[in-house]
Amino acid sequence: MSLEGHVDIVLPRDPDNPVQVALKEPANVSRLLSGRTAAEVIRIVPSLFSLCGTAHAAAAAAALESAAGRVADRDTMALRECLVLMERVREHLLRIALDWPLLASEAPDIKTAQSAMSLLSELRNALDPEDVVFLDPKAKAGDRDTGRTLVASAVAIAESRIFQEELSAWRNRRDQTSLGTWAASGKTVAARLLGALLAFDAKWPGTGAPQFLNDFEMIEPVEKADFVPETSPLERRRDHPLLACGREPTLATRYLARLVDLSETLKELQDLFAENHRFLISRRRKCPRGVGFAETARGRLTHVAKLRDGMVEDYRIISPTRWNFADRGVASRCLGMLSGGSDEERIERAGLVIGAIDPCVRHTVRIH
Repeated sequence: MSLEGHVDIVLPRDPDNPVQVALKEPANVSRLLSGRTAAEVIRIVPSLFSLCGTAHAAAAAAALESAAGRVADRDTMALRECLVLMERVREHLLRIALDWPLLASEAPDIKTAQSAMSLLSELRNALDPEDVVFLDPKAKAGDRDTGRTLVASAVAIAESRIFQEELSAWRNRRDQTSLGTWAASGKTVAARLLGALLAFDAKWPGTGAPQFLNDFEMIEPVEKADFVPETSPLERRRDHPLLACGREPTLATRYLARLVDLSETLKELQDLFAENHRFLISRRRKCPRGVGFAETARGRLTHVAKLRDGMVEDYRIISPTRWNFADRGVASRCLGMLSGGSDEERIERAGLVIGAIDPCVRHTVRIH
């Protein structure tokens, strides 16, 4: 069983009409989970979602522990974070290997995708062989040496297939000139696509300064609000020198944010296995009671739980798609900038926008 939403996008044939973005939500999980124990929920929730199952387990554990007035210890939090980070790396690698070549009119990189697919399962088998990390607030890591080797494997995939240079060298590209040199080299599909998008920037109209979710005390989107903030890799890495350029984000900026997020997430994994946990724990957001967050490749995932006598009374899940494809959300604003060109060109550009904001979402695009 899998519960995933679907987005229907209608680009208007009349330029005076607005873009229509309609998110069809997955089934109501509260009805499915009410009356169950916290352990049952943590076992069930990841199986309901084909995307980001580990992040769902982490957010569920955090929400249910908070609702019960419990707090996981430092080592358990770091272990959970490690698995969420590896899932984020896997999702970035998959999307860059499978989707970006199509956007650049190239063949998907099946070899890289196959190499990336097993990273998370192997890491979890090594670090959590008894499958208790999201159930036990005092879980301990298993085989850290194997975990360290798997992180090195993930870094090697990114270095050879995405960046075509050492991770440290790519992370040292801190200005637009250095980035432009890398993109112009065209050594990888990521470089070629980014180079094409940088050239396209001159034709991309501004959408205004971004409104980021972390700047607002919001748990879920408010209906009929004047705007809905976004949650994305751009939000997560907005202070990075390559992204903090003081201008409105373009398509190239948003694709670049995914590369930056991949490189920085890999570095965070390396740091975890260097025993440097403190930065991960100190940056965790303070959540209201019964609320748990996890940072996915797409943005913030939120679970909200309410318990009564140790059983789930109410349960809600707010995915990144709820924010980014809401009415007056970032996708709607960006898609609204697509004017002119043939129907085929408009649908192609819409695909670029969707790939920049939420490449995993199931969607249809039509013109009416």
